[in-house]
Amino acid sequence: ADGAVRKFHEMKTEWGFEQLISLEILLDKCNGYLVEDSCVFGAEVVVIGHSGKWESLSMVKDPPQASLKWKLENFSKLVNNYYLSKSFHVANHWFCTSSDEWGFPKFLSLSELHEAAKGYIKDDAIIMEVEILKISIVKIST
Repeated sequence: ADGAVRKFHEMKTEWGFEQLISLEILLDKCNGYLVEDSCVFGAEVVVIGHSGKWESLSMVKDPPQASLKWKLENFSKLVNNYYLSKSFHVANHWFCTSSDEWGFPKFLSLSELHEAAKGYIKDDAIIMEVEILKISIVKIST
């Protein structure tokens, strides 16, 4: 067929080709596929070896302990460029500042945060809450 390597798996019990050769080519005596009105097919199977690599993805809906509430008081007096919440775990995932695999580079502009009509800052404090509704778990074997 196309000469591509195909990996066999116990879950896929059948393999095939939509069309190995056309019926016209098979029946044409000049091609030599038919001898005395018979043809023999063979297959070459080469064992390449198990790569041992796999990956699985699962989703956890409503994981336990999936929320964090963080209050920054004296908001108008804060001078640092950023402040860090405590680290927290959800479904064995550790959310902390050393991991850059989550989050948004820009979630809310500072000017929008300070808009009084929006109500983000109350009594010179801001309360941030996060709730994780679903989390993916990836398992990789090498």
